[in-house]
Amino acid sequence: MKNKFLAVYILSFIIAVGNLFAQSFPAKENGCFQYFNNDAPTRDNVNAYLSYLSRFVYVDYLNKDNGYSIRPTDSTRFRDKYIERTRHFFNPVIVPIKGIQPKVTIDNKDLQNMSPIVVKPNVEYEWVWRSDGKGKNPEAMIISTPQTILVVFRGTDRVDGGRSFIDYQWGEWLYTDFKVYGARPCNTCNVKVHAGFMESLNYSGFKTQLINSMRRFGAANKKVWITGHSLGGGMAQLFAYLLKKTEDIDVQGVYVYNSPHPGDVSFANEMNSIIGRQRIQRFEFLDDPISSGPPQTINWIPGLTDWGRAGTRNWFSKEATGGFQPSSAEKQPLEDLSIISAVGTAFFGGLCFHHPTWITRGVHNLLSADMQSKLPNPPARISAADEGCNTIDINKGISGRLHDAGTDIVLSGTYTIKNVYSNRYLRMTTSCGFNGCCDLLQNNSGTGNAARWRFAKVPNAIFESYTITSAQNSKVIDADALFTGSNECKVHLCNRLPVGVLRTHQEWRLAKLPNGNYRIKCVAGERYLRVAPNCSSQDGCRFELHSQTSNVSEWQLTKVD
Repeated sequence: MKNKFLAVYILSFIIAVGNLFAQSFPAKENGCFQYFNNDAPTRDNVNAYLSYLSRFVYVDYLNKDNGYSIRPTDSTRFRDKYIERTRHFFNPVIVPIKGIQPKVTIDNKDLQNMSPIVVKPNVEYEWVWRSDGKGKNPEAMIISTPQTILVVFRGTDRVDGGRSFIDYQWGEWLYTDFKVYGARPCNTCNVKVHAGFMESLNYSGFKTQLINSMRRFGAANKKVWITGHSLGGGMAQLFAYLLKKTEDIDVQGVYVYNSPHPGDVSFANEMNSIIGRQRIQRFEFLDDPISSGPPQTINWIPGLTDWGRAGTRNWFSKEATGGFQPSSAEKQPLEDLSIISAVGTAFFGGLCFHHPTWITRGVHNLLSADMQSKLPNPPARISAADEGCNTIDINKGISGRLHDAGTDIVLSGTYTIKNVYSNRYLRMTTSCGFNGCCDLLQNNSGTGNAARWRFAKVPNAIFESYTITSAQNSKVIDADALFTGSNECKVHLCNRLPVGVLRTHQEWRLAKLPNGNYRIKCVAGERYLRVAPNCSSQDGCRFELHSQTSNVSEWQLTKVD
């Protein structure tokens, strides 16, 4: 009998240790959450990095990073794979078993002289989700350890069980994200919050299950941390507010990434008061549009919600070291107009920068080399294959060079502009319409004022950029404002619009290429100036905008004054 029990204990031990170390994940990930500062009262970079659990909570990123093939609608398999991928982050409990002395080695440390051990799980998970098959699809993972409860909200994704293609693909955008009007979140709340977020959080007992599970996991005696990206960040902030306001559950920290803003100014002020501004850390990357919503600009319209910004804003101007600006000033109201690019009208760029990969990699750069050696590796860099991204945007995100286009790309002055593909110059003409706009065509002659262009930085622009003005008639290069988001949008010359009017279709960014040539990109629509390929070998060929990059959209700039 003694031998039988001995065999059972040894087998249990082998299975437990085997389960802990069988996964083919980097060894340094084992127990990495021991470096999480559970008591941090303000921004902690290790906490900010480990909160990238909010990246794994997306099926797409869990698949991409780990070679999984989980279907977006397979919630059960997602839950199991999420647990598989993260369980070893948390320290195991090691307990003695009386009377057994096996020899084991863990992390190259000989444990022969220790009492026998078994590894018991000390982390519990619960995946909470709801779906109406249309556009309410709240989802969150609860992770409970002996000291901590983490609530990880998922952001906008495909609607689980979507009843139609539109509902499946765009339902959460249409019925949650874009439901932008103020609503009171509780009977005792004198604030207004984003109605779509509130309805999603309350849908079919979702919030109630989260709270009940947290209490069951011992939230009253643990530190509560809440995180999320995008919509998940908005839900995280609203949930944290309600935990303290209506449930009297303390929240130690809220870390959100590229998050919209879930409440009005009164909400933001009260959240800062009851949780603490420094306990709420928001991370934003470059000109990501989602972190501009709901935009403050609608505060100008009487009767609409005065949207606020809670917590502390931390902004990355680039992924590379040196781009981090902690406790950064909030965006100016006009800067929030970048949200337009997220609703299908490409007046601004930046959707590439909404990927959580950027901030994850940026925060990793803030860690010391020693700490980097103890924490999970960062995800692979964003590529042009990722949704909404292209080579120019990626270079901009990595180095920040193009974010400040106009500072060091070219000096203000007069230039000729020659297309590399056609070997002809950009010239103005005297063919002008009743609206005062003139044709813009190419010609093999680069002489005279018709082929000379004055580059000047746009003062107080939403994004730093240039106007390009004809030396002949002082009109500016102008893209057709209604079609800047479409390929083959016509480009011509028009009078500069007055201050106070949206005029980004008359403003241009420059990208200097390794060969010394340039690409010229319209701020509105984020498309490149090019010669029309079907007539590029002819004088008089027109110019247009296009999303593709090739030598038809490559230019030589020669300073003449």
